[in-house]
Amino acid sequence: MVMTDGTVLIDHEVKISLYGGIEMDLPQKSFSIRFAEGDLQTRLFDDSERTSFGSLLLRNSSSDAVDTHIRDCLTASLLGDCGTEILYTRSRNVALYINGQYWGLYQLEESLDTTWAAYTLGVDADSAAVLDASGRNTILGTSADKEAYAELIDHIKSCPPCESDDALSYLLERVDADAYIRFMAVWIFLGNSDQTTLRIARGADGRWQYVWTDSTWCMVNAAYDSAASCTDPKGMGSARVDDTVFLALLQVPGFREAFLTELGRLYRYLTSERMISFVDAAADEIRGEMMLHCVRWRNEDYSLFDPRTEGLDANGAYQYWLSRIERLRNTCRRRPAFVWSQIQAAFGLSDEELQRYFGDAPASWQDIIDDVP
Repeated sequence: MVMTDGTVLIDHEVKISLYGGIEMDLPQKSFSIRFAEGDLQTRLFDDSERTSFGSLLLRNSSSDAVDTHIRDCLTASLLGDCGTEILYTRSRNVALYINGQYWGLYQLEESLDTTWAAYTLGVDADSAAVLDASGRNTILGTSADKEAYAELIDHIKSCPPCESDDALSYLLERVDADAYIRFMAVWIFLGNSDQTTLRIARGADGRWQYVWTDSTWCMVNAAYDSAASCTDPKGMGSARVDDTVFLALLQVPGFREAFLTELGRLYRYLTSERMISFVDAAADEIRGEMMLHCVRWRNEDYSLFDPRTEGLDANGAYQYWLSRIERLRNTCRRRPAFVWSQIQAAFGLSDEELQRYFGDAPASWQDIIDDVP
């Protein structure tokens, strides 16, 4: 495995298995890898001091494989830059060779295993607990862990924390409320529409919080109304992912204030110009590798995921990639205007409140919103 600049990153014997959901249907497969001689001891990600890895993921970009190929790494960079302290899996671009054969561009990502839990959560293997977005399935942990989380959700529904100090104390003892607020603010701003990729982890203090693990549906549609989706009492997104904790926190005035303040901070910091600069840097990093990647996979059929790719040769696929990068840049130009408008509707903010939290409206915001493609 080498970096996109040719530097050898990992040259080890590994145990490899197929990985993923929808990405399994792509010609280029994603893999989970474990190291044959114990944990890998090296530093892999520039923004993390972690040096021990029991397993890693090699992802084919999933639904972004026929689009930009940069969303996972781009979003990890934005999360690291914007000052929001949340849990997220690190990601970097690599070129993969299997038994000496070039296998294309991949994203090397942290896997939610016990070594990740030890470093990130500060817990040992026996006490690690990570659940899927539904809270009903364990990624790490036992059935007792998901039962404890289910009990928490049931208690919140029967005893809303906004109604008594005891109910609020119960919630705050079991949920890292500040982390939830920070997570949902950046999730809504960046418009990640795949809530099924959320993970729920329990820290060393016994409190639950979200983990961001996937960005392939992030910033896909500038007009995506993530504010409305994430505050829907029926659940978030088309999968109706449970949002009981977030909705309960929003009923507590102090946490509602904290959420709107954090979202306003992100709105001011993650300007269109700033996000576009990160898009350009991410695209430049893989630009040279993309033509090699297109040559490697030019004879495979990706039309199931995007009919516009049918019949494209390597150069056509590369030119299509360039057009998708430009579309992402345009999404960054337009996204703040939609957030500014949608948050007012979702939270019933007056014009004065909107001004207080977010400041001035984006330039030409009404024209941007009216020009929905």
